[in-house]
Amino acid sequence: MSALRLRMRLARRLRQLLPPGLAGRVALAAAGAGWSGSPLAGLAWGTGGTRGGIRLELDHALAAAVRRHGDAGLPQADAGWSWWQPLGRRQLRFRASSPQSRRVLLLDALHGRLWLLWNEPSPARCRLRY
Repeated sequence: MSALRLRMRLARRLRQLLPPGLAGRVALAAAGAGWSGSPLAGLAWGTGGTRGGIRLELDHALAAAVRRHGDAGLPQADAGWSWWQPLGRRQLRFRASSPQSRRVLLLDALHGRLWLLWNEPSPARCRLRY
C-alpha cells in the first residue's frame, strides 16, 4: 500500500474517532511528530495495556477562536464524549474524554495542536472479562 493511500485511510478513520464538530477541522501532522515533544506529555495517563497517540494540527480559525474566546470557541462534543475541561488558568488547553472507548482528546490552542490518545486494556484484563 502506498504512503498516500495509507495516509488517506488514516484520515478517514480519524474522522470516525473524533467528535463530529472536530472531524473536519483537523489535519494530520507531519511524520515524526511524537507525543514526547508535547508540553502536555507530563499529564498522568492510565496504567497497563497498549497506549498510543497521534498528533493532529488544528484549523487556524478554530485555534484562533479558542485563543480569543476560551471554551466558548470550542465545538460541542457528541454524546460519547465528556465536555471540554480546561487545563490551566489561561484556558488555552482543554481535555475531553470518552470513557467507554478509552480515548482522550487534548487540545492545545496555543500551539494549534490536537492530540488523540487511546489506552487499550492489557491482554490479562481481556481474558478476565465475563
